[in-house]
Formats: sequence, structure tokens, C-alpha cells
Amino acid sequence: MFIPKQQIQSNKLVFNALSQNALKCDLLVKEMFCQNDENAFQTFKNRVLNQNESDVQIFTEFLQKEVQNETKKGPSRTKQMVEFLNKMDFKATEMLDFCCGDGTTTLDEAKALNIEQTTTGIDQLEQKLPFKYIKADLNTAQELDVQPHSLVTIKGAFHHVNNKENALRLMKKYLQKNGLILFYDFLLEDEADVINADLFHAKNFVMQKWPGQITPEEFTKNFFTEYVSRELLEQMLNKQGLAIVQVQKVNTLNMHWIAIKEL
Repeated sequence: MFIPKQQIQSNKLVFNALSQNALKCDLLVKEMFCQNDENAFQTFKNRVLNQNESDVQIFTEFLQKEVQNETKKGPSRTKQMVEFLNKMDFKATEMLDFCCGDGTTTLDEAKALNIEQTTTGIDQLEQKLPFKYIKADLNTAQELDVQPHSLVTIKGAFHHVNNKENALRLMKKYLQKNGLILFYDFLLEDEADVINADLFHAKNFVMQKWPGQITPEEFTKNFFTEYVSRELLEQMLNKQGLAIVQVQKVNTLNMHWIAIKEL
């Protein structure tokens, strides 16, 4: 099943819970969501709306988990990726990274895999990167100016892709025979999972990356988010002649490393 935000209005719930709980957990919210920025915190507190106790409890539990995560730093995502591929005894000779963003993480991963010279990034941004880069929209692109790669990745972005069917088609099209598609993304099963995932986005984007530059309403309007369960992802992959071969859960937010191969 799809677990779209619009079904349960989780974005509104998230920001209401954030605002209400700011009055109850000032220190935590100020430190974790506002990065100790007093102006951002005061603006945040002014967004108080009526909210029921169950939503506030969800947010409180999320904060508690985040505090635990902050005190127990795990391995970096790059290290996780390398370890996951090593466990599968998979050796990449090239990497095609969909939704590579500014390329920082892609380059870090390419160096760790010793494939900097054979890595290609794809995104919608107009930019120059220290490896081959192709500007393309996964929702509409039919062809890409690239050869098949042994490793095709999409990390932390599949839930923001609108046309998931087209994205999967492209990934398979540019995957070498016996190659591997690697996802790093949410696999969610219920409303509580969705709320936690949206809280994560609220923390990362609204309160940390762009404090004061984007409102909850703008975030809800401009950032397409549609999560999938494992069952739905398997159905989508099957239609493309693909299948999950290995999964590893990473954290309490239900982020997973997902290895996929052709049937």
C-alpha cells in the first residue's frame, strides 16, 4: 500500500505537534530543532495551535528517541553502505547515483568504493560536480546519456519521487547484467511510522537546513512525499522484473538498505 501524507494529513499533525510541544519541551526543541537559535526558537513557539494529547505524545516519544540517537552515534551512511555491500560480497566497478543532490555524499561513497573515475550522478539541479553529472528529471526522463553501471543507487530520495514507476524503469535500463540496485529509504507500515518520518523531515529541512526560510505550509506544498511499505515496493519492483534480495534496517525511523536485482 502507498502511505501518502495527504491521506492522513501528517504534515499538519507534525507541525501542530511541534508547536504545541515546544512549550512543554523548550530545551529539547530549542537545541534539536532550532540549533540553539533564539530567534528561530521564538518564532517557532509563536506557531502554537490547539493539539490533542496523543499527537503531543507521539512527538515526545520521537524526541526521546532522537536524544538517544544523538548520544549513540552510529557509523556514517557511507560506512554503512560499504559494509552492506561487503556482506553481500558485491564489488562495484561503476556507480550511477540517482538524486545525487550536490554530490558531496556521492563523492564520499565513490572514494570509499574506489570508483571515483567511474561514478555518474543524476539530479535536476544545474551544476558542475567533480564526477560525470547528468541533469535529468526521474519523473519524466525517457533516456539518459549514460552506459549501464554495475551499481545503481538512490539514497534517501525515492519517497520524494512522484513517478516511481518511471524511476524504477530507468534504474533497470541502466543496470548492467548481474548488477545491483541499492536503495536507502523508508519502508513504512502504519500511520505512526509516517508521522515519525515526517517529523524527521521537519527537523532536517524546516528547523535545521533552512530555518526561517521555509514555512510548514511551503514545505507541505512544495515537497512531494509518498512513502511505500515493503509489500508495495515489492509489487512495483516485480512489474519491472526486479526483486529485493537483501534488506537491512538502519534505525528507529525505519530507514533501510535495500538490495535489488533483476529476476
